[in-house]
Amino acid sequence: MAQPAFGPLDAALDFLTRHNASGPSLKSGLSNHVPMALEALESMGADIDLMAFAAAQANDIAALPQGTAEPEALASPAGLADIDTAAAMLGTLRDFSVWQLGFATAFDHNGVEATVKAWIPRLAPGFFGAANHGVIRAGHALRSWRRSPSDARQTELAAGFAYWASAWQPLALDTQASSFGTGTEPLTAVLQGLPEVPAAKRKTDGSLVAAVAQLSEAQGLGDRLGTLALPDPIEVTAADATRAFANGFRATVVTPLDAIIFTHAITGIAAVLNLLPLTATADQRPLLWHAIAASCALYCAYGRTGALTSEHELGPVVDSEELVRRAASNGDAHAIKLTEACLEFYRRTDDPVFLATTTRGMTVLGSN
Repeated sequence: MAQPAFGPLDAALDFLTRHNASGPSLKSGLSNHVPMALEALESMGADIDLMAFAAAQANDIAALPQGTAEPEALASPAGLADIDTAAAMLGTLRDFSVWQLGFATAFDHNGVEATVKAWIPRLAPGFFGAANHGVIRAGHALRSWRRSPSDARQTELAAGFAYWASAWQPLALDTQASSFGTGTEPLTAVLQGLPEVPAAKRKTDGSLVAAVAQLSEAQGLGDRLGTLALPDPIEVTAADATRAFANGFRATVVTPLDAIIFTHAITGIAAVLNLLPLTATADQRPLLWHAIAASCALYCAYGRTGALTSEHELGPVVDSEELVRRAASNGDAHAIKLTEACLEFYRRTDDPVFLATTTRGMTVLGSN
């Protein structure tokens, strides 16, 4: 285990674990955003009591699911080291606890860095699992652990990767791409005229996962994404891609539900930034490709892909400090995570489009 430390985030994460509130889901069936929002608030330096934030929402979090696999199935030191055998269990959310114990054991015996580097390329094709929430939680947890390794943060890291593994779900493209970012077409060209799920085939009255399950109806999408070229440096390309989805967000978002849906197109790519430090160089481009494909999927299944390439006015812009205050005051996890992701991209690029995107999101979601 990591050397113990106990700051406000550690205390809040420990509280969730002790109160059986660190599982993947809320009692409503939606994703548990609390650990992700806590880390985002710490990253932004928000003036907020993290323990109070966690305690106020703990009763809404469902107990850990009962698994279908034996509880000890992945708990031996070699359990996750045999990746091919373990991978046969991917994609069953009820096995969250089995995966959590497996990652916790692997972290203790094989080290966090070695385990994470081994599993990121195996988990990347299931990036969209639980509407990106598994990988987003893993990314927040890894950044938190790297910032200040501790027992509580390592426990949350095991939970984050367990969520990604147990919710693992490849996109249902009409054809599976054979190239993952090594094509010949720049992102701007690929996004032009990106095929959509026809209106008659859309399922937009349920979950994001159900809507994106219709993606095979977007004829030619798999081949189109397969032509995508993602040049080095990957961090810069990730920011360039997110700029397109930020533009799409401002053009598309009218209602709070819109804001929630299309926030994931931004926070999903932000998760890549959090994972890159422990992603092998050869695996970074495919990881970003899967993130971009998942973000495109939201517009193909829910929105209008033309919003990604059209010219849009910048709109109102609020400064970073005020945006952090508004996100913390709002308290909604999506508002918090959108703000933190956009501010991170703004820090890297100095592009006001990211401030304008957060401003738009906070206006629609409500802020004080």
